[in-house]
Amino acid sequence: MPNVLVIIVTYNGMQWYDRCLGSLRASVLPVQVMVVDNASTDGSADYIASHFPEVMLIRSERNLGFGQANNIGMRYALDHDFDFVFLLNQDAWLFRPDTLQILVEQAVQHPEYTILSSLWLYGNGLRITQGSSEHLTNAKRPDNDFISDLYFHRPLKPIYEIPYIGAAAWLLSRQTLCTIGGFDPLFFHRGEDDNYIQRVFYHHGKIGVCPQAPICHDIENRPDDYAKEYEGWDKNILVELADVNAPDQVNRWKRYHICAAIRQCLIGKWKEAGDNLARYRFLRQKQALIRHSILTNQTLGAHWL
Repeated sequence: MPNVLVIIVTYNGMQWYDRCLGSLRASVLPVQVMVVDNASTDGSADYIASHFPEVMLIRSERNLGFGQANNIGMRYALDHDFDFVFLLNQDAWLFRPDTLQILVEQAVQHPEYTILSSLWLYGNGLRITQGSSEHLTNAKRPDNDFISDLYFHRPLKPIYEIPYIGAAAWLLSRQTLCTIGGFDPLFFHRGEDDNYIQRVFYHHGKIGVCPQAPICHDIENRPDDYAKEYEGWDKNILVELADVNAPDQVNRWKRYHICAAIRQCLIGKWKEAGDNLARYRFLRQKQALIRHSILTNQTLGAHWL
């Protein structure tokens, strides 16, 4: 059976570790688990070290963000000849002991999938998450037949091709790490999975979900402010501007915001003018990094690892 490294990035997630790490301990498929703790302040690292001594624990002295913390594990996987890495969120866990075994078996049989993901259930295990439902029924892929197979009581296919799924439960092969690479450091937290998927499609890869390999993703019980600081315009504009499939958009957006700031100054809308000026400055500051990101990600290789 292939060697699998499970990578979990933790940050103040004490409420989930028993379910997350406990499910991996019970996995039918033996795996090596690496936890990269992003300088948690709730005792996460000490708890994991004492309750799950089999876990390889990396204690970061600062918050590296989701992508760069995962990159530590991906680099380790390449250096130690793992066949696959499985990225699992701290607020997620295997729904069944054979979840990961099924996922890996399908990845071996279908190497054409660059990213293979579990089906997401809510934390109570009773419903498919809204996000998974939307991805599996996306109008851009009307041929995946997931809903039709359910409706007509046909056997579910092992894999359904989808246009997008977040990185809460991604299985990536060694080949994927060597060709697509790791997460782009342009993104601190949120947006790195969008960017990775853009790169997959640029290099003609495929994304699939395995309905027989579910996880629970406890998104309904996250704190109200969970990662809220990382949402917003900054994240969204970086995802758009660093898209390898549609490069060279930065100057257009810079012109838009500086012109908007001038117009709003002329009519006395000082706050709106200030917001647009701040966005113009943000784009000017990030322009060289965005350009470097695009040029790097348009080539194949173990970038960022």
